[in-house]
Amino acid sequence: MSEPPLVSVVLATNRHSPYLADALASVAAQTHPAWELIIVDDGSPQPEAIDTLAAGVPGTTVIHQANAGVSVARNVGIARSRGRYLAFIDDDDAWVPERLALQVAALTERPDAVASYGQIDFLDEDGTVFGTGTVGPGDFGAFLRTDTGVPIVTLMVVRRALDRVGVFHPMFALGEDLDLTYRLARTGPFVFVPDVLVHYRRHGANMTGDSREAALWSRRALWLQQWWSTRAGETGVLDDVRIGLRTAGRYWTDRIIQEAVHQARIGHPSVAAHYLAFVARYDPVAGLRSFGALAQRKLRPPVRPGG
Repeated sequence: MSEPPLVSVVLATNRHSPYLADALASVAAQTHPAWELIIVDDGSPQPEAIDTLAAGVPGTTVIHQANAGVSVARNVGIARSRGRYLAFIDDDDAWVPERLALQVAALTERPDAVASYGQIDFLDEDGTVFGTGTVGPGDFGAFLRTDTGVPIVTLMVVRRALDRVGVFHPMFALGEDLDLTYRLARTGPFVFVPDVLVHYRRHGANMTGDSREAALWSRRALWLQQWWSTRAGETGVLDDVRIGLRTAGRYWTDRIIQEAVHQARIGHPSVAAHYLAFVARYDPVAGLRSFGALAQRKLRPPVRPGG
C-alpha cells in the first residue's frame, strides 16, 4: 500500500491573532495523516506567543523574519516545504477535519489538474456560522470573467504546477491570490470540491481594509493577463478579461460608493469625498450607474404591510 502524499501547509502571519490557536488546532485535526505545517512569522510583535502555540502542534516549523508582506512570507514557507501538494491557511480561519483528505482525493482522481479549491462558510467573532459562500466550479475563462472565484484559503496547488508558473508575485500587496490563480489556470484545470472546506472568519480586523486598494490590485491582476494575451494574440481570453474588468469595476464601485455614503453619515465628509474622487477618476461610468441605483432604492416608496 502506497504512502499518502505529503501536503505542506503554509501559514503566514504578522501578528499573534486571537484565533491562531483555533487555526492550528484545525490543521492538527485533519483526517489526512501526512502533512507538515510551516508558519512564517512576518514581523509579528509577539514571536514568542507564536512559538508557544506552534510547539503544541507536532510537525510544525516556525520561521521568523522581518516584515516583508504576505506574498514574500508565503514564498518563504513554500521554499521550505517538501510536500507534493501545498495548501494555505490564514491565522483567523479554521478547516473542517476532512479538508485535506477531500482535496487530495480530488486531485488524485484528476492527474491533469493543477489545483483544487472548494466552498467556504462564514464565522463571526464568536465562531457562529452565519452564511455560506457562492463559490462554484470554473476554469480560466470563468475566473477571468469573475463568474466564480478561488478563495486562497481553500486553494490546494500541485507542486509541479507551482514550479512551472512560479510562486506569489512579491509586487502584489493585494490580489496576489488572483494573480497566482490566473497563472495556474492558464496551464491546466482546477478541480472544484463542493463541500465546505474552510470556515472563513469575518471580524473587525479583516473587514476594515481600504476597498480602493483592493479595487486597484484586482484590476492590475486582470491587466497583467490582458497584456499577456495581447502579446499572444489570444482573442477569446481578451474577451473574458474585458468582461472581468467591467464586472469587477461595477462590484468595487458599488462597494466604494457605499463606503462613501457610510463615511458621510458618520460625520466624515472629507473621507467620503476621497472615496468619490477615486470613483470619478477610475470608473466614472460605473459610478454614475451605482449612484442611480442607490438613488432609486432611496426614492422607492416603502411597501405597506398587506400590499
